Amino acid sequence: MLTEPTANSGGTAVLDRPVADPAAVMQRLDDLLDLSNVRMKLADSEEGPGLDQEQIDLMEREYRKFMAMQLMHPGAVLVPCQIVDEMWHRHILDTAAYREDCQAIFGRFLDHYPYFGMRNEAEAQELTDAYAETVDLYRMSFGEPPIGSWVSSEGAARCRRQCAPMKCK
Repeated sequence: MLTEPTANSGGTAVLDRPVADPAAVMQRLDDLLDLSNVRMKLADSEEGPGLDQEQIDLMEREYRKFMAMQLMHPGAVLVPCQIVDEMWHRHILDTAAYREDCQAIFGRFLDHYPYFGMRNEAEAQELTDAYAETVDLYRMSFGEPPIGSWVSSEGAARCRRQCAPMKCK
């Protein structure tokens, strides 16, 4: 259930936790999150990677779902897939917009820790396990992930290069 937004000290509407309805969360994110500048940068071949609109659409849809899962599962360690991580990095680079978006959506700054799974084998296993849990939570909320986005936990264990979880949370 999506609760009514409350005002934080800056006067911006934020979502109270917990949030359980994926459709309501996605609608709220659609109302709050404008990623047009991030999309423009991703499409530009001189300033960005020059991706086509279909790729950017997929990235944005999955990034929004990742943000929704952050609201729906605040205690979980959520690990993004590669395309979500790329969109997240691009969003973070617009520091002012990212800070304002986080405040409006979460009522706080959503940190990004890019070293998860890199320090030792135990942490690498934690990364694999957290990614598997993320994919399970995704499936419970949104159904089967689209091709070219998330992979199963088994796929993540087999495919460490292209479709493995990104080493961040």
